[in-house]
Amino acid sequence: MQNHLIYIANARIPTEKAHGLAVMKLCEAFAKEGLAVTLLTADRHNPVQDDPFSYYDITQKFQIERLPVWDTIRFWWLGPVGFWIESISFTISLVMRLRRLRRTLVPETTILFSHEHLPLLAGSFVYPLAFYDMHDFPVRGRLLYRLLFSRLRGIVTTNQWKKNELQKRFRVSPERLFAFPNGVDVGTFSLPVSRIEARQKLNLPRDKKIVLYTGHLYSWKGVDTLLTASRVLPHDMVLYIVGGTDRDITKRKAQSAKQGLRNIIFTGHKPHREIPLWLRAADVLVIPNTAKEEISLHFTSPMKLFEYMASGTPIVASRIPSIEAVVDEQSVWFFEADNPASCARAIITASGEPNRKKTEHAQTLVQTYTWDARAREILQFIATRRIS
Repeated sequence: MQNHLIYIANARIPTEKAHGLAVMKLCEAFAKEGLAVTLLTADRHNPVQDDPFSYYDITQKFQIERLPVWDTIRFWWLGPVGFWIESISFTISLVMRLRRLRRTLVPETTILFSHEHLPLLAGSFVYPLAFYDMHDFPVRGRLLYRLLFSRLRGIVTTNQWKKNELQKRFRVSPERLFAFPNGVDVGTFSLPVSRIEARQKLNLPRDKKIVLYTGHLYSWKGVDTLLTASRVLPHDMVLYIVGGTDRDITKRKAQSAKQGLRNIIFTGHKPHREIPLWLRAADVLVIPNTAKEEISLHFTSPMKLFEYMASGTPIVASRIPSIEAVVDEQSVWFFEADNPASCARAIITASGEPNRKKTEHAQTLVQTYTWDARAREILQFIATRRIS
């Protein structure tokens, strides 16, 4: 009898945010391993109308079901209340759907997998083979998390720090824990095109050195450090910021203008399928995460880093534990986190260094961190926990 994996994701799919990519790519990788995969997600208003399989360039398809919810998250003025109303309604819909699925999918061969703590807790009372994919870390609601952890067969964390802290703070036994970082589709980001060809396709200048950041502009991403660093970059360098919400872009543009910063171009959000071209077109890629917030220091396993590594373009990164857990000085040019002058020096050094040893090492290293590899390792862990 074929094993069935139900992935629970209370999210808009597709979404311009990174978690949507992680969900879809991991579902695809699970399906490649021979599992029947069903993604249960929320039926919410979605400004992104693309087909999810095309949007994320998914070749191994699986089933997607959208569950009815009270779509209150989009009413920003409700604040946390809107989030909890939507979350509770999704959890109720989820339990009702799982109970109906029990007519055809037996608990012995059905796995629940999710990074959503409340829906997964509720779902574990219907399907006991429940596994948590921890992308964040519980800093609030400890009683709720303790109850969740007591119900789970296993917990997957995206780095070793979270695995260690779960043992210390929640007394989770090590055999119930497994650490493996996020991943990347290496083939998608290893484009067989030159930098000049990539710039031609994107209509970018050929006579400038391009420094590139991709992703959202949240405070913990450290983009303010990069923007300030641009003040002392050579005149032939242009900083491109690809991504961010309209509100965050407006805010950063105003800050840049107030500081008199020039040679900065905010492109806005770009489709994920276009990002490999941007990475290939750049001279330097920057991941400037701050050391001032715990989510950046320890919680994150940045997919951006793996995409950068696969691209073959020089990488400049802040020296913080979450990044050093993946790469060292053989692969990237480090700078002191939150230090614009250090960031600028690293960018200048990386852009002027002809030696490709670091980029080649990064491309070799990233072969370990694919979505397929992550799925295989997780399934091996699940297999050890099914009989417990």
